[in-house]
Amino acid sequence: MKVLAIDPSSTVLGYAVLEDEVLVMFGTVDTSKVIYAARFQHIIDTLEIVRAALSIYEIAMERAFVQAGHNTAALQVSVQAIKEWAKSKKATLAEYSPATWKSQVVGNPFAGKEQVAVVADLLYPAKGLKGQPDHVTDAVCIGTHHQRVKRLEKMGIKQRAATPHYSKNHPRRKSADFED
Repeated sequence: MKVLAIDPSSTVLGYAVLEDEVLVMFGTVDTSKVIYAARFQHIIDTLEIVRAALSIYEIAMERAFVQAGHNTAALQVSVQAIKEWAKSKKATLAEYSPATWKSQVVGNPFAGKEQVAVVADLLYPAKGLKGQPDHVTDAVCIGTHHQRVKRLEKMGIKQRAATPHYSKNHPRRKSADFED
């Protein structure tokens, strides 16, 4: 099964293509120098080139979450554009919270970018992931998680969503990145 994994962002989106847990390709879509009105079309055009060239109809994406101080409106528009594009191409779209894929692939739902990058490089050492942007290594791990979930589903095993345990007053308790 081929999957196009996406780590959405308002300026630099990361993507990876995996087939049967083999990393086929990866890259970024940098919209930081694209005028705002054309930014989302640029993302969709680039993703469509990858999807069409490799005949991909399975897409996995990190669920966007609102974080103070970030350009959340642009991120939400970008995510919505990706969802509409996937639907228009009759592609299956799965969304995973950061806590879910980090817990299953990295082993820590609170893993930082450095930990994710180390794990991605360990999973695919010959692919040149060392030094790649955070969005790329996130996309690689999202795609890896998705393929594992699908493999377990074929065996009749439904994977339970990761639910981090934290105190009632923990600042991240109500954060959308821990909901599934």
